[in-house]
Amino acid sequence: MTCTVTAANPDTDIRWIWIKTDSPSNVLHTRSTYTIPNIQRERSGTYSCRADNSIGVSSPATIQVDVQYGPAMVMFFPDVMTINKTENQTLFPVHCAAVCNPKCTYRWTGVATVNSGMLDLGVLKRTERGNYTCTASNSISSSSRTISVYVNYPPTVEVFQDSGNTTYEESSPFSITCKVDSYPFSDLNIMNVDTGEEKASDGPLVSLTYRESSAKCYHTANYSCYSTNSYGSTSSSLQQIFILLVIQ
Repeated sequence: MTCTVTAANPDTDIRWIWIKTDSPSNVLHTRSTYTIPNIQRERSGTYSCRADNSIGVSSPATIQVDVQYGPAMVMFFPDVMTINKTENQTLFPVHCAAVCNPKCTYRWTGVATVNSGMLDLGVLKRTERGNYTCTASNSISSSSRTISVYVNYPPTVEVFQDSGNTTYEESSPFSITCKVDSYPFSDLNIMNVDTGEEKASDGPLVSLTYRESSAKCYHTANYSCYSTNSYGSTSSSLQQIFILLVIQ
C-alpha cells in the first residue's frame, strides 16, 4: 500500500505514519509504502496513512483491506459426531457452521440432501440411518465434516424360506435362510418347532442359514426363525419341510 502527498511545502523530509484504525497507538510503518509480506485473515480492517513536515500533519488517507479465505473448519451445534436415537423419536436440528470469507453456503448430503446449514430430520425413520456430511463452500475452497445417525428399532423378519422347494428327497441337501431388518443387529435362531431343537444360532447378524447336506426323514418338520435385539424380539411364520423317503 502506497501513500502519496499531493502538495506540501517544504516537500522534503516528510515523515509517514501507518496505523490500523482499531489500534491507533500502534505505529506499523514510517515510510510511504507499507508492505505486508504474508497477510493473514486477522489483518483485515481499515488502515490509515498520515504525512507530516515541519509545518503540520495531513489528514489521514484510509484503505479497507479485506482478506478472503476458504472455510477453515466445519463445526456442529450441538458438537456431536454420533447421534443414537430410537425410531419415532425426534432428532433436534443439527447446525453446521464454518469460519470463512466471503460468506459460505452449506449443503448436507447423505440419506437426505439439505441445501442449508441446518439438518432437521424431525421424527426419525429407520431409513434415515446413515452418514450425513455437511460441506461449507465459498469462492476460495470448501471443507466438510461427517456425522453418523443411528436409528434403533426392533427386528422384523423379512425373509424366511428354503432354497427353493419345500419337499426334498432323502439324502439330498436343503437349507433355510432367515433375513432380518433390525438395528442393532439381532441374535438369530432357527428352530425345529415340532421338537424344540435349535438348528442354528448366531449373532448379531442380518441373516442366518440352516443347512443339511443329506436330508433324513426326521428332518420333516415345521421350522421358525427367532430374532432378538435390545429393542424387541419377533418370530417368523412357520416353514414346513418335507423329506420324501426313496424306496429302491
